[in-house]
Amino acid sequence: MVRARTVLEGTYVLSRITNMKMYIYLAHVGLTVGIALFLLFMGGMSFNPLFIPVNSFIYFVVLMILVIMVESFFFKNLEITYNPSDSRKILMIKTTIFRSFIVLVIFAIIGMIFFLPMLEDSLISSATEEQTITESSDSVEFTSMDKWGLTKVTTITVTAETQGEGTVYILAKDDFDKGKYSNALNFDRKADPSMEYTQTTEGYGQYVIFLRDWTPDETSPVLRTEFEAEMSDTFTLWVPLLFFAVAGANAGWISYLFTMRKRYSGQSIYA
Repeated sequence: MVRARTVLEGTYVLSRITNMKMYIYLAHVGLTVGIALFLLFMGGMSFNPLFIPVNSFIYFVVLMILVIMVESFFFKNLEITYNPSDSRKILMIKTTIFRSFIVLVIFAIIGMIFFLPMLEDSLISSATEEQTITESSDSVEFTSMDKWGLTKVTTITVTAETQGEGTVYILAKDDFDKGKYSNALNFDRKADPSMEYTQTTEGYGQYVIFLRDWTPDETSPVLRTEFEAEMSDTFTLWVPLLFFAVAGANAGWISYLFTMRKRYSGQSIYA
């Protein structure tokens, strides 16, 4: 009779835990999606031109994964504790250890990938392609960040490779389209032999490098534009640290599960 009552009480508690867990998870998923979308729009997301600033929300999403995962440890501990069968407890512990180990490995590997120089070099090289201006009134377009917000342009160098003189403007594309050359971002406008501009504007923007009034007329200009870029510190620091935090949390959880396994193994047929 006592055994039957214990089983019934345990089953009732497990049902309550399952319902509570579902409601909390749904609330957190909704909160994560809502805030992630808010951060995307605050980061300047647009579809024309396409710009989806992953750097503006990825750290928050990984942080929420960590929070939800810690909550799952708490609920799983309750489910194991209130399960009336010791053998079932051992099976739950074994399954949970295996899943946590997989999560630990995946998040640790991804965290290490962010620290690999080849990843940063690959992303930066795609954002720093050289372009050439070969005639007066020619222009080169570029964006201050790539379309995913992973890298940002820090320095622009314009070098004259032929003898001559002209005026080089760096303008926001809207100002260029309206002919507002007085709004040029660069103070130094002579690429003789080179002109260097440090990008100071924040966020995503479309810009134009534009050449005017090249002299002498009989000489065709050849101006090489080079871009230096760097990865967002969101990806070089905060996101990898959060991935390692998730891996570390799972390592601690696995250690605790092994302790629980020893506690129940004596009375289980699956020990």
